[in-house]
Amino acid sequence: MNQNLIQFTKDIAGQNPAFAYVFFFISAVLQILFPPYPGDTVLILEGYLASKGLFNTYLIALNAIAGTFLSCLLLYHASYTLGDRIFKIPFINKYFPSYKIDKLIEWFKKYGSAAILISKFVPGIGSLTMIVAGTFKVPQLKAYAAMGAASVIHNSFLVFLGKTAGDNIKLIKEIFIKYNIIIIAAALISAGLYWYIKSYIKSREYRKNL
Repeated sequence: MNQNLIQFTKDIAGQNPAFAYVFFFISAVLQILFPPYPGDTVLILEGYLASKGLFNTYLIALNAIAGTFLSCLLLYHASYTLGDRIFKIPFINKYFPSYKIDKLIEWFKKYGSAAILISKFVPGIGSLTMIVAGTFKVPQLKAYAAMGAASVIHNSFLVFLGKTAGDNIKLIKEIFIKYNIIIIAAALISAGLYWYIKSYIKSREYRKNL
């Protein structure tokens, strides 16, 4: 699938650049709404095509961010409205096993909305996190902020990675592997600090009320 998708993307870029932006937007949406779709691959390819002068790098990045953020909002509000009933949908049952759902619920209990930011960089659970965030009733403003930050960081990095690496596919793979490790570690550390600061503030308020 990846090779066919790469060739299809290159063909669109060469034949109809204007329509390519529409395709890139749809690709960003599918990355969230249909997790098996290799959206990260397309993002890196978009950056590569920008390095060849076919597209504006910033427009590509903004396009991807918009598609990702809007599709995250869709999942969040759908699950916010449906509640636990959303897990009875066949597609959800097929691609999101119950053990991942239970794990994410624990994350939300511990980290709050920061779990959204963490999960965006953990393969296989980014889309599910938006669903659990809705069913867990994460406050909307906090959810929006976390989804926005995750969309900006993730999409921008992959687009600029593709642009910087250019034809050096080996370099892309090496950086991408290191990126996943560093980002996951950084996200976990940030979440830990968030939880510690939040607990410290609550502890101070409790002591003041004694």
